[in-house]
Amino acid sequence: MQSRAGAAPSCAQGIACKLRKAGEGEPAAIEEHGQLSLSVRDSEAFVDALLDPKPVNDRLRGTVRCYRERTGV
Repeated sequence: MQSRAGAAPSCAQGIACKLRKAGEGEPAAIEEHGQLSLSVRDSEAFVDALLDPKPVNDRLRGTVRCYRERTGV
């Protein structure tokens, strides 16, 4: 699905934009997205995912393939 003029960007486009700004060294983007406030439960889930990641499934592979085709990455 392509964005139309005036339409809100998709989640993937919004994240890519924020990362691009942060990568360019924009201080506001780095400050805004440099910290996460998580509950204890979310913190535990995050650490568990880092220490014991689930294998990549076909749905994720398809999503990545679609993203790369649309963005030219």
